[in-house]
Amino acid sequence: MEQPGNDRNQRNVHKGQRPAGQQNNRQQHTGQRPVRQQHTGRQRSGQRISKKKQLQKQRKKQQIITAVCVTALVLLVFAILFLVVQAVRSDKTEPETDQTPQATEEENTPEFEGGTQETPEPQTDSQEESTENNLVNNTDQEITDLVKAYFSAKVKADEKQLKKYVDNLTDEVLKEMKNETAYIEGYSGITLSLKKGMTDNARVVYAAYNTKFLNIETPAPSSAVLYVVKDPEKGSWYIHAWEPDGEIGQYISSLNQDEDVKAFNADVDKKLKAARKKDKTLDAFCKSLLGD
Repeated sequence: MEQPGNDRNQRNVHKGQRPAGQQNNRQQHTGQRPVRQQHTGRQRSGQRISKKKQLQKQRKKQQIITAVCVTALVLLVFAILFLVVQAVRSDKTEPETDQTPQATEEENTPEFEGGTQETPEPQTDSQEESTENNLVNNTDQEITDLVKAYFSAKVKADEKQLKKYVDNLTDEVLKEMKNETAYIEGYSGITLSLKKGMTDNARVVYAAYNTKFLNIETPAPSSAVLYVVKDPEKGSWYIHAWEPDGEIGQYISSLNQDEDVKAFNADVDKKLKAARKKDKTLDAFCKSLLGD
């Protein structure tokens, strides 16, 4: 009776069937897999959330960096605009500063006695080409006529005529002229050389001439320095009497150091020495007059 029962069990084993206890164990073993799958899914969802947070943080950082860059760019643009505006304003104010020296020069323009104010003449091409103040032969006939008329009135001690040619003739100067010409018969052989004056409408005149003294046969080579100015209103030249210690006198004194002026004076002295050597009477008069 037991054997048949045992055979049935064996057949079940042979067919691949497992005992009920073993089947339950298999079911329990296989039932653990869904639990592992659920645990893995939670980890993945947590990783996704953390990645989203990181992405959000990165976006916020990028937004902050972008905002800072835009702000810096805007400030840079404003700074450039400010510098451009300041440069334009400075350019507009330059002409105003240039006018100041001109006003100062006009205020410091020298005036002659008698209320006549000098107005500089426009420079000619020859004056613009050369800045040197060389001694040149006079080619202005008006200056020649003025100087000759002056010497003629001087030897005659004609006060009326002298005041016509000299702008600031004082009684003291007139007295000196009369004393000087008391022993002079006249002047001859007048030649003129010029240098630029202190202004464009002024000239320094170096006159060389012969002086004929009373009772002396041989004329004495002589020279004089005159300062002539052109009247801006009348357009005519006149002589301005100058003092040795005045501004014009100092200017003429500085010109005397020029080589061409030294040569001019040396030539007159040479001719005078020759005339004195020739005429003993002239030589004696010059010694008494000049003390040499």
